[in-house]
Amino acid sequence: MKKRLLISVAAGLACSSQVPEHPKEITRLPIDLPAPSIDRHVEGAIVGPDGRAVAGALVSVIDQGSYRGVGFSVSGRDGRFSVGLPSTPVVVTATADGHVAGVLVPTADNRLSVALAKPSEATRRFSGTVVDTKGQPLARVRVRLMHWQWPIGATFYTASDEAGRFLFSVDSAGSYDLLVDDPRYISDFAPIYDACV
Repeated sequence: MKKRLLISVAAGLACSSQVPEHPKEITRLPIDLPAPSIDRHVEGAIVGPDGRAVAGALVSVIDQGSYRGVGFSVSGRDGRFSVGLPSTPVVVTATADGHVAGVLVPTADNRLSVALAKPSEATRRFSGTVVDTKGQPLARVRVRLMHWQWPIGATFYTASDEAGRFLFSVDSAGSYDLLVDDPRYISDFAPIYDACV
């Protein structure tokens, strides 16, 4: 039986690399939704703007019907990864420390390549801390940042560090929802609106 624990995300929006001092309060949202079955496996690589491999990138297969991650992989030291795809429409996103999140649509050749840019002055950063109902930080919890503009389904994932902290770096403007999407927990969520100009 999976352990179910209500947790909260103390979230903030920053237009710089600084973590906000006053977290935003959030409301509860159940996250149990069925996942589509895996139809095929693909391989690919995550690289930086210089073409060098990016190790430790979290690759997420996002179902366009539910905005949920239905497959996950982490790139190795050579930047390579393998992940399963369902038969339903999906996009693939990747996040990595020190890089802006990337998005691509899989092709029929079962190979993927994602090039991640370095942050710039235009990069938006979403940061916060995952805590349990007693306020204790939770490590290695999967956090989801949902983007409601184009491309449809551009949802990003990351994992909290040992102190429960997380950070997303994105280039897209618009509205987002931030929540924990981890099968071990029941989550709250935080809608985030355009705050940077």
